[in-house]
Amino acid sequence: VVPDPELTIEDGAVAPWGGTRTRDSYWYRLLEAVADAHGFSTTTPWRKLSKAAREVVLYGSDERVYVKYKNRWGRVRSYWSTYEGIVTNVERRHQEAGSDTQRAPR
Repeated sequence: VVPDPELTIEDGAVAPWGGTRTRDSYWYRLLEAVADAHGFSTTTPWRKLSKAAREVVLYGSDERVYVKYKNRWGRVRSYWSTYEGIVTNVERRHQEAGSDTQRAPR
């Protein structure tokens, strides 16, 4: 799920969520909150992240994180969320897919 460890999370290191580079995407905001809660930065190259940071990105955490952002109208929004991790998310979506076509890689 991390084909190029030289990339940062912000630059698309997490392949299934490569679109997270858009600062207003749900996954980017959630990953930023996870990084804040666990003491790492989304601008650090993947290979330089601690093992603990990489583990939480890949496999999630039971800890709820506080997500705060400005919406497109400039209003500050916030909520608490859990984070299941990229590997867990991809596995769950694969299992929940209704057909082989949906399970096929894109």
